[in-house]
Formats: sequence, structure tokens, C-alpha cells
Amino acid sequence: MVEDARARQILESELRLLTRQLRSSPAEVEELLAPEFIEIGQSGRLWSRSDIVAALADPEFSAALATFEITEERVILIAGDHYLLTYLLVIQQGRSRCSSIWKCTASNDRMIFHQGTPVG
Repeated sequence: MVEDARARQILESELRLLTRQLRSSPAEVEELLAPEFIEIGQSGRLWSRSDIVAALADPEFSAALATFEITEERVILIAGDHYLLTYLLVIQQGRSRCSSIWKCTASNDRMIFHQGTPVG
């Protein structure tokens, strides 16, 4: 459950990253991903920030998220200005448990890590 303003802001940023409109704008994606960002994809592949920015700009890659639903969202403070967001993502191809780590400062919130794990 999302309870405070910071948590709502993190969830809103995550949701923006799931939209086709934002994914088609590399500059906007880069604003939300920290320079040191990495992702462990559902296949186990390790993605760098530049890998993800390029992949998200590809309409075929992003087509899987044409429609989505998230539930069970939870944001917790893990240390200092770092927050962990977890949720269940449901898309046409199936479901996955997702986790993201966000670094939040006075000037911006940026994702530094993301992982999606398929749910059988």
C-alpha cells in the first residue's frame, strides 16, 4: 500500500515508465533512470541504462506493455534517500513480481535498479 507523498511520487514515476508515451521518448526515460541504472530482466539478462533506453524506444519491444495493471504495490524506505518499490505486474503475456530501487533527492527521483521475475 502506498501511504505517503514520497511513496505516491515514486509509484507515479514507475507508472510513467510503463506507458508507451514515455517509453518512446529517450530523453524522458533518461530523466527517470540514474546514470548507474541496471536491470535484471525476466530472462535473467543484465541491462545497462543505455540498453534499456534503446530498447524502450523500439515500439516492438514496448508493445508487451500496451495494457497493464499493477497491484500489491508497496514502497518502503530502505536507507537514507533510497526506497524499494515492489508490485505485481499483469500484462497480456503473463504476470511478474517487480522490484525497483529509487534514489530520491530534493531535485529528482531516479531509478537505480529494476528486476522483474515471472510468476508461474
